[in-house]
Amino acid sequence: IHNSGTVVFNGATAISGSGTSSFCNVTISGALTAPAGTLTVAGNWNGSAGTFSNNTGTVILDGTAAQGVTTGGAWDEATTNNNWKNNWCTLVVSNSSAGGVSFADGFAASNFICTVPNATLYFQWQDYVTNVFEITASGGLNIQGSAGLEIKLRRYGGSESNQWEIYPSSADHVWTVDYVDVSNSVNSADQHINPANYIDSGNNVNWFTPTVVTVEWLAAIGRSNSVTVRWKTASEVNNAGYNVYRSLSPTGE
Repeated sequence: IHNSGTVVFNGATAISGSGTSSFCNVTISGALTAPAGTLTVAGNWNGSAGTFSNNTGTVILDGTAAQGVTTGGAWDEATTNNNWKNNWCTLVVSNSSAGGVSFADGFAASNFICTVPNATLYFQWQDYVTNVFEITASGGLNIQGSAGLEIKLRRYGGSESNQWEIYPSSADHVWTVDYVDVSNSVNSADQHINPANYIDSGNNVNWFTPTVVTVEWLAAIGRSNSVTVRWKTASEVNNAGYNVYRSLSPTGE
């Protein structure tokens, strides 16, 4: 029972066991090695002054109110990725509160999972190389909401055209992402994430495969009891076909 307090790990600490260890607020100023089982955190996580080793375990952010996660990013801002102070094996978000979970720094995780409908996740905008959210395992990205209860993926900080950056593994382009509402994000993988069901709330790059049709000309010829419609396109991208509708009303109603 965590009793809503804060546990400070200020030395070299290893949590033993393969069961579940539960905390409210966690602060790491030393070196913390996680248990091989599950570590649940109901409050805030601050690992900016220390290091966290995952020990192949799972960390679950399961708060019922807003949670903040500060990792400290990478050791050296001049390096690119692979130098993170917090390396999660499997990071799970089960917090569905209105305040959501805010990630104030980038991180690396083999697996990042959120399958709680209507959850809200905030990711620090990419003001430094340390603010990249890197998912390293093949198939490691799993974010799934439901119809009308999309998981909202939002920018933390920044303004206007600033974006937060996600970098899922491109090993085989296997991502499980569906029913999401995304804004102000850039996907650094070499293919679109392309969820089947989504809301594009704007300022996103490389998330969704565009459907683009450029029409050269279109003509409708009236006959005694029919209309012949013909058209020619200059280019088509991801177009599955056309539906042609008819109506007695000029407005199409």
